[in-house]
Amino acid sequence: MLRGLVGAPLKLPDLWACDTELSAEVLTARLHHLWSQQLHPSTPEKSSRRRKNIFFVLAWEFRWLCFLPMPTRVLQAGFMFAQPFLIQKTLEWYGGSLDAKSWDVGYGILGAYAVVYIGIAVSSPCYTDGTLSVISNVNILI
Repeated sequence: MLRGLVGAPLKLPDLWACDTELSAEVLTARLHHLWSQQLHPSTPEKSSRRRKNIFFVLAWEFRWLCFLPMPTRVLQAGFMFAQPFLIQKTLEWYGGSLDAKSWDVGYGILGAYAVVYIGIAVSSPCYTDGTLSVISNVNILI
């Protein structure tokens, strides 16, 4: 895509197609179907139990999409929580004696830093993507 656009103005057909699940037509049709089921339930006992509230319909429709970013947020919080312990261990290692075991501990600390910072680098955009997906889906419907 970028090679063909060098020196040319960007036009709408040059962009990638939007995900079909994010199109307003698909989301509106899903919401309309759920809302019509809410207003006209198939059995009479369901009509007395159900509340006719658009918030609950939206929450039910996007229940999995809302929970999707949570594991990546938990991972991100865990990696952030590990940073002070890594700094503390690094300072303890730096102030200690230098022998063969000390070098092994140093390499272990270096590997732990790599795991933590790569984990933060991967989990942060995944969490942001999931959160923005929920926001954009609800925004399209509203």
